[in-house]
Amino acid sequence: MWKFNFAGIYPSSKKDIYIDINDIPDLHKISKSDFGLVLGGNITLTTVLETFQKYSNDTGFKYLNHLAQHVEIIANVSVRNIGTIAGNLMMKHQHNEFSSDLCLILQSVGAHVVIQESPSKSQSFYLYEFLNIRMNHKIINNIILYPLRDNSYICKFYKIMPRAQNARSHIDAGFLFTFDDNGKVSLQIYCLYYFIINYHSYFNFLQILFIYIYNIFQKGVGVA
Repeated sequence: MWKFNFAGIYPSSKKDIYIDINDIPDLHKISKSDFGLVLGGNITLTTVLETFQKYSNDTGFKYLNHLAQHVEIIANVSVRNIGTIAGNLMMKHQHNEFSSDLCLILQSVGAHVVIQESPSKSQSFYLYEFLNIRMNHKIINNIILYPLRDNSYICKFYKIMPRAQNARSHIDAGFLFTFDDNGKVSLQIYCLYYFIINYHSYFNFLQILFIYIYNIFQKGVGVA
């Protein structure tokens, strides 16, 4: 079975059959090439963090440093040691209102999730597509993160919560702006956010968001 990290957030319904797939080697594989970084669906969030840190200085993958910083504030060490990529994403899939930090950061950088339906049939989806497909008799095989040309993008993540750990956030936000060779913002823009409905916080956040985007478009420089 997937190591879902539902406990304490959503009650788990009783199942007639449980199938343990934790010992399938392919679901724990990590590989990196010029094509991208592939993370097996059953690796823990702690391993995800370590992998992001390991490759964050490599050409094309410097944005992983931003992802690693955000993973560090997901839940706590104990949860990250048990919770997996697939468990977190399936929780988001089953409970769309859940503000998954992992889903946010992966979707912000255009990652793909590979769904396995049979030994010979798999399909790749963007995260927003994955959230709308039927997962009956399917599993999350892996996640693919693609390289981004260095010094041609701005990648930022924000999280507002009442305390540093073990608290549901008020607002999570992710931004990816890419630039062409002339320093102008290209059409590939990702702006994502989750929020718990609190109109005062929500409208304050929108004001900050619009100012941030306006400054990006005005300057078109200072790429991180």
